[in-house]
Amino acid sequence: ATDAHLRARLAREAAALRRIRAHPSLVAVLAADVEGQGGVPPHLVLELAPGLTLREWVAKRGPLGWAHAARLGVEVARGLAVIHGHGMLHRDVKPENI
Repeated sequence: ATDAHLRARLAREAAALRRIRAHPSLVAVLAADVEGQGGVPPHLVLELAPGLTLREWVAKRGPLGWAHAARLGVEVARGLAVIHGHGMLHRDVKPENI
């Protein structure tokens, strides 16, 4: 919260994500507080994506079948293509974010 470089990076990320139009494979940025006002650390508020993360799904139901994994892979690739099309990289692709 006290690192100006990290706050600037968060501000750039929030501005970049707001430029992306709604896409079914991406969550939207609803709000951003890069200064950490009111005693709350700097943060982004993201759209709630209901359901299980990929990690929760696999822990609860076991491995995905090949067809389900392929469909999911296509959706992840579509979301990443939108992000990459805006000149950005998603640096935190992991089962908790899918």
